[in-house]
Amino acid sequence: MDLIILPKPSQQLTTYGPFYFRRLEPPLIRSLPGTIKLENTVPLRGLLNSKAKLSILLTRKDSETLIFFILSGKALRNVKRCYIKVGNIEINSKHILKLSGFGKFVFFQESLNTIQLRSFVSLKIIKEISILTIQEALNSINKSYVFSKSSLDVDYISSRDEFILCWGQTISTVDRNEKVTLIYDGGSQATKDRFHTISYNEPTSTVLVVSVLSYFLMKYDNSNGNWSIRKLTHPAISRSCRYLDWEPTQRLIFVLQAAGVRNRENILIFSYNEEEDVLKLKASILSVAMSSTNYSANTKKLLYVVEDVIADNRRVMELNLADCFDRKEENECFDDLDEEQVVEGKYLTNAPVKASQNYIFNYFFYNMLVGAPNFNS
Repeated sequence: MDLIILPKPSQQLTTYGPFYFRRLEPPLIRSLPGTIKLENTVPLRGLLNSKAKLSILLTRKDSETLIFFILSGKALRNVKRCYIKVGNIEINSKHILKLSGFGKFVFFQESLNTIQLRSFVSLKIIKEISILTIQEALNSINKSYVFSKSSLDVDYISSRDEFILCWGQTISTVDRNEKVTLIYDGGSQATKDRFHTISYNEPTSTVLVVSVLSYFLMKYDNSNGNWSIRKLTHPAISRSCRYLDWEPTQRLIFVLQAAGVRNRENILIFSYNEEEDVLKLKASILSVAMSSTNYSANTKKLLYVVEDVIADNRRVMELNLADCFDRKEENECFDDLDEEQVVEGKYLTNAPVKASQNYIFNYFFYNMLVGAPNFNS
């Protein structure tokens, strides 16, 4: 007889799940009840499509079943669901969920043997590629490669109709016919880079690949049919840092650094240009609450939480990058000098007392401030 363990949602999530602010000051909060009434499941990953005004939530129903929910509107009304049977879902299994273009998203779960491209509206599989095929192709190039599904990351390039992935020390593409092309072999370099994150930005046609101590920018050159690769480094990036996000239109990379104080970290804002292979540390925000920082590409704002121990409150702060750059001539926030500035965002409101340190804040459909458990932390 198979033993199926049904997960019980935490009391904290049930008591204080996602919420939004009807008024910022003084705070007036209303709950978003949709995500805590979804078949008694445990949320794993969330994805927002602002243009379509839809969101997707990936949840765990039991040790063998995942469920996709499509949610619509401010109340997160459930409009569609899709059950996915997998062999076994370990507690720490890797889940990848990335929006690709307007109506597609990339999905990978460590227990599955394929990488899938699905429709955001119907949740149906548009195409999928075999993990085993990729592994065999890379091993035929170098038999010393050792691969684990937990180290894989993948994105999709719509214009080229191909997946691009980093796996271990390799970066490769896989086309519609499952032809695997090795783009970069970190194992053959003097510095052995091991990659963990890859991200494709459609407006700039740029790929960012992240390793522990360096960042790789990649672009495909249609004239010669090759990828250009630039490796960016900075002395401030150490093993105490972790990648947060990037803003390719402004050529910025956001990194979180351990602050040396319990449950605190610093936000480091790096810039880069087309000529130099170095990052420039342009600004930092000091001592923010651990795992509270979020970047909204739609609004170009950093949202984070600052804890005031004396006042016993948690303040939600906002740094508007667009405003910083617009006022560059006034020497505010960022300037043309290659030197770091310590900056501070604008106070928005206080976070609810019951919201744990793993809550992050974002703008839902641009203008509604929402707080939610950080499922991705």
